[in-house]
Amino acid sequence: LAHGFGELSGFVLLLYSALWWGWLVIRTGGLEAVITLHAANNLLAFGLAAGFGELASTETAADAPWQAMVVEFVFAPLYCLVVAWMAKRRGVERVSP
Repeated sequence: LAHGFGELSGFVLLLYSALWWGWLVIRTGGLEAVITLHAANNLLAFGLAAGFGELASTETAADAPWQAMVVEFVFAPLYCLVVAWMAKRRGVERVSP
């Protein structure tokens, strides 16, 4: 809801990302990998907006075009699968309260 309603492509992008990120939280037993990705994503977005003089824009990820959705369809599973593999390889234990 913080991203607004936006376009269908933006909604699909956010839903798809959220599903992968939720899976990664369960696989790693923590939020750290997802928080790191989200922070890096926001830094990149703000950096690009600042570089192109678009900081006054009110657009959010929910307004993302279909091209961003296509990129996310590749990047989200790639990131999540690599991090889950690294966590398993390093013996990171999944914990729950």
